[in-house]
Amino acid sequence: MMKWKTGALGLGAALFAGALVGRVLPGCGGDSSGPTCGNGEVETGEFCDDGNLSNDDNCSASCTVLATTSLTLKWPINQGKFQDPTDIDSCVEVGGTHVVVTLKGGTPPAGGLPVDRRLELGCDLGSTKLLNVPSAPLYPGSYEAKVKLIKRVAANDAGVASGDTDLTRELTLNFTLADRTATTQTADFQIPDFLMGYTGGLQFKTRWASANTCASATPPVTQQVLLLKKRNGTVISKMTFDSPLTTTVNEAMPTDGSAPGVCVDFSASTSQQIFGLDWGDYDIGIKGMSNGMPAYCQTFPVFVGAQAPGTTNPSYTLMVPALMGMMTADASVGDGGVPDGGMSIVCF
Repeated sequence: MMKWKTGALGLGAALFAGALVGRVLPGCGGDSSGPTCGNGEVETGEFCDDGNLSNDDNCSASCTVLATTSLTLKWPINQGKFQDPTDIDSCVEVGGTHVVVTLKGGTPPAGGLPVDRRLELGCDLGSTKLLNVPSAPLYPGSYEAKVKLIKRVAANDAGVASGDTDLTRELTLNFTLADRTATTQTADFQIPDFLMGYTGGLQFKTRWASANTCASATPPVTQQVLLLKKRNGTVISKMTFDSPLTTTVNEAMPTDGSAPGVCVDFSASTSQQIFGLDWGDYDIGIKGMSNGMPAYCQTFPVFVGAQAPGTTNPSYTLMVPALMGMMTADASVGDGGVPDGGMSIVCF
């Protein structure tokens, strides 16, 4: 069994010492006045000693640490769904406390057994890195990892039965680990993988072309109309939140396109918000009115993530273009279009 140096230097320093592969430390491997590499004892000046002088393992012929096989596992939630692809839902927002991983596979040396491990890790860690170390080998070869998120309720939680609740189905990852190579695998949890639903809010700020305020847009915007639909076409009938920070203006407006509301500046201190939505994919149409006529319009795909008390979803920045050029010869178009010499503006 390989022996590793412990104490002040620790395993981290030992791994760093892998950069010294090929450099013989003073007195190591042939200098009788110093440590003897290959005797199975970690002596002064050595970072490891596995009892041989082979470079075909994690401890080199000069008793430095070689690069090791490693596996990094990640478990993001709803990655790639928000406007910023780095944004994700958190474990707190879905009530997750732990991730459970079962890892099987690898090709052990003669007489060894394949890897068969079960790990329980804090969900909020987001990832873990496993190294090929003597106490927990990570052999090269084919592997299968199964990953799921759970909620663990402790026995001392008042009035709540203790135990584990599965939040997701198991995701299966099949992959190969190469010798002394770093590998990353991702269990990408999306809404269909969850066994229950969640609610959240949509936050957004609107720019009329490139203007930061309604009044500075060309033409200026006096009112705005919203139409929020689930991706399946279901219209959402709610009211936007009236921020207490804007006491002189009532920002609340319907989300079903039935009536206009006050235009809210992009430079406002808070985003417009729609609360109490099922998490998932939506389309939001935004129409800017100038003197009672549609002047700007666009529909945007948006995603509503889960929210827990004290958390917020990322805010969208929605750039609404002017309607110039967005015309059709069908003067019968309704949807808020205004005929203009036999032409009609196409919006929602």
